[in-house]
Amino acid sequence: MKKILLIALTIGLLGACTASKKEASSNSTTTTENASTKVGLSIETAVVIKDKNETDGVNSEYAWINVHYPDYTTKSQELLMVKNKPYDKIDIKTKEGKALAIYFDISNFFGKF
Repeated sequence: MKKILLIALTIGLLGACTASKKEASSNSTTTTENASTKVGLSIETAVVIKDKNETDGVNSEYAWINVHYPDYTTKSQELLMVKNKPYDKIDIKTKEGKALAIYFDISNFFGKF
């Protein structure tokens, strides 16, 4: 359990760091919370998963979602190929009832068992 929490926390921090420089510089008053909530909401801001195998990678995706959207419900998951790069798109419903699509860059682990 501690390992899962540590992974989730690490992924959350890594995910927050992947926000585009353009997004961060466009509004110097943007809070960290506002910037981090945009991470993963498009292919351009996809959360990069660093794991090297599919089992750990998929677990990290769901751990990241759980950290950023606790008490969410998964609606669907879809594999996308964009410019020959694999992405997972996971559609969720937040605890507030908002539908979101979360994108993950899975190129580090896709197809590696």
